[in-house]
Amino acid sequence: MLQKSITICLLGDFSSKKATKYLVLFSCVTFKPLRGEILDGVVHKILKHGVLLRSGPIENIYLSNQKMSDYKYVPGENPIFMNDKLSKIEKDVVVRFSVIGTKYIKVEREFQAVVSLEGDFLGPVS
Repeated sequence: MLQKSITICLLGDFSSKKATKYLVLFSCVTFKPLRGEILDGVVHKILKHGVLLRSGPIENIYLSNQKMSDYKYVPGENPIFMNDKLSKIEKDVVVRFSVIGTKYIKVEREFQAVVSLEGDFLGPVS
């Protein structure tokens, strides 16, 4: 719904200012995470070597266990990552992270990101 609203608004702006009768095609990025940016995401899968998160329209955000050095993998039916302060990273938990890098996959028309918990005030949001 948001995408449709943005498209209608942009088309309205352009149609009132066009200088010719020719059709103009354009594309734009409305959400692009940048290196060093701090974002929040929701955990949707726990793996032995890291965590997969979602944030806004980005479905594939990978947080490696090497980038959350305080946390250790705890296996089980519902695996989690936990630190010495008993802070848990588990499915459906909101996690604040720093973006290390992003990549746009043209075929799938989506961004993927690699993120880290190294820094102040990063980790599960209570």
